[in-house]
Formats: sequence, structure tokens, C-alpha cells
Amino acid sequence: MVGVSTLAGTGWALQALPRTLTDQDLRALEARYMDQVVVVAGDQVITQRDLLQRLQTPAGRRKVTELAALPPQAQAKAEAQLKLETSAELVEMFLETRAGEDRGFDPKLVETLVDRRFQETIERVGGYRTFYAELQRANSSPELFKEQIRRSLYRYAWQGAITGRQAGTTGRIELDRFVRPGELRVTYKNFLGSSRWSERELLGEREKQFVLLELALGFEASGGRQAAVDRAKTVREDIEAGKVSVEEYIRHWGLRDPKAAEKARLVLTASQARDASQSSFGGPTFAEFLADAEPGDLSPVLESSLAAHIFKLVEIQPAQPARPFEDWNLQEDVRNFLLEKQARNRLGRAHRDLILESALSNRTLVEFMLDPAWLYRVDE
Repeated sequence: MVGVSTLAGTGWALQALPRTLTDQDLRALEARYMDQVVVVAGDQVITQRDLLQRLQTPAGRRKVTELAALPPQAQAKAEAQLKLETSAELVEMFLETRAGEDRGFDPKLVETLVDRRFQETIERVGGYRTFYAELQRANSSPELFKEQIRRSLYRYAWQGAITGRQAGTTGRIELDRFVRPGELRVTYKNFLGSSRWSERELLGEREKQFVLLELALGFEASGGRQAAVDRAKTVREDIEAGKVSVEEYIRHWGLRDPKAAEKARLVLTASQARDASQSSFGGPTFAEFLADAEPGDLSPVLESSLAAHIFKLVEIQPAQPARPFEDWNLQEDVRNFLLEKQARNRLGRAHRDLILESALSNRTLVEFMLDPAWLYRVDE
């Protein structure tokens, strides 16, 4: 009899299978299980149920909520994409865990760490009774929770060894994590002429920035769009007449919201302001205001999808040229950037090899996981 053990929180069901599977075997699996077989990875089956379980995590529920807010005509495509991405996550978790186990990391050390993290979790949540009650609510058990920790340890041990961040099975670092002087020099040269602000900023270049105070009158809280716009126009007239200041309005709201002053202060670069003008306010007005404004000026009343807005320009911080050789911290920032890129490349190549060797049954999923956007992505 074939046994199935679903690991709560890890997202896949363990299912013993023959080492080689024919098309007939796959059809038999699909007929045997009530939930659809999504992919067979090695000797593991990932089913529709596993996808649903994965989507019960906080990150998964957030994605489902975003999907539900889309127009009906876009939901089918987004749902298919979400299913593909979730399947890829589950397969990747399995492949990384198996790779860690295959590399032969010391099982005794792993079990010691499992027990330690298990006890730390119990202490963190407030004792055995609270911990076991939470496991019961999650349809889990101490054994399944330990298995989840064990698999995570194998995954991250493999990732660390592959990227050179930690010791491998020999107890030594297998790959160096150095940035050669020539690579640093080429990066400086490329970044100085880059079209990406994020790269030029690593060398100390700064775009012009605007420091603003924002007043936002929500449509819902104001009794509707027109009521909020009319109120905002009155408020702006009062500010221009000197009857009240933007700062006083913010202090008044601060009685209800201690973080009102923090939320009201914005710092935007020129390019961010242009993007916000189109994406948030649907036109050039906001960017045009900043292009001509002086500190102390008020914007016209602007409408977003949720509120009517008034902005006060507080300060303009001028642009700065790149100065990569004047600040050692900047050189360290570039070096760290290259180290992260090195780690992504190593992990991407290792993932590619795992996928090619795994004989996944779902060819569409294989093509998706071999796409550079997936292989070399930065995990959240």
C-alpha cells in the first residue's frame, strides 16, 4: 500500500513512486487521485491540494487577494500564472531539499539544530500548551513541524555551500566570495554611464530630490469624491490666505494618528515624481508643479483613486555628480552589489542543473523555471 504524508507548511505531499514513470503511469496517477496531479518531480507528486495549501500562507493569501481584485477578463490569465509560479516554488523547495540531502551534510548536526530550533520556537510562543494549540489549529503536529525545519536546514545549507556563503560538507568554504579588482574597475566604468539610476546611485550620484508635505482627504471619510475635492479646495484657500498652515493641519490629524507627521513627509526624486504624476494622478499636473515650484509653494488640488491631495514643497535638494573614489563606503556598496550578483548567478546555474536533472513531468513548468527571470530572481 502506498502511503501519503502531507507536510503542513512545506507545501508538498510525499508519495513513493517507481523510479521511472511511463505515460500510462501518469494517467493512472491522475485517475487515482481526486485532486489533479500537477507535476511529478523525481519520486514526488505535487497535486492541486498542495498548491491550495501553499496559497494558505500569508504571502499566498496576499496574492489571491490581489488576483480577486483584477477585472474578470484578466483573472483567468493571472490565475494560470499564479498556479505556475506556486508549482515552481514547490518544485524548487523539493529539489533544493533533495540536493542538500544528497550532498551529505552531517545528519547528527542537522538533528541537533532541528531540536534546538524546535525548543526555541516553543519558548518564543510561550510554552508547550500554546505551541501545541497553534499546531492543532494549523492541522499540523510536532513531527511535521520538525520535518519542516529539517527540510529548511538542508535547503539553506545547500544554498550556502553553492554560493560560498558558508561551509560545505567538508567543513570548509568551497567557493570564494571575492570581487577581483578588474571586475570592480569595469563595474565603475559601466555604472558611470548607466541608464539605471539605481546603478549610478551606487557610485554616489544623486538625482534632484523634492521634500514635500502631503495633505490627503480620503473620499470615503469625506462623504464621496466631490465632497473631498470641495473640502480640499477650501483648505487650500485657507492656507494661502494665512488662516492656517499645512503643519497645523498635520498636528491636528496627529491627535488621531501619532504617525501623521511621518506619513505626511515625502522625499521624491524627479523621476519618481514623473512616475507618480502619471500612475497616481493620471496626468502631468503634479510633475509640472514640481518643475516650476519654489520651497513654500502649494500644489493645485490633485485627485488619486482614493483621495484629494494638496502638496507643499518644503525643500529642493540639488543633484550630485558621482564620486566613487572619494568615499570608501561607496566602494564597499559596489563590492556588496557584485557579491549579491555573484550569489544569484551561482544559485541560478545550480537551479538550472537541478531542473535539467530532475525529469519533471510538466514541460511547461520546466520552461518557466528555466527562464532567466525565474532562475536569477532575487527572493523576497
